[in-house]
Amino acid sequence: MTWLGTAFRFVILLSLLASWLGILIPAFPAPTVMWALTLLYGLSAGFGTLGAICFGVITVLTIF
Repeated sequence: MTWLGTAFRFVILLSLLASWLGILIPAFPAPTVMWALTLLYGLSAGFGTLGAICFGVITVLTIF
């Protein structure tokens, strides 16, 4: 993996951690942001079977 790929994953993970703080702000759509960041991370790292199942669960939880 190149340094750019590592930096991209690191930025996504930091953004996911920051979006947890967004849960405290009512106007911030934290679940949608977390879903999008999880999608980006999954696409960059590769989902695999368990990852696809977990992402499906996250999608259902985000919708409902």
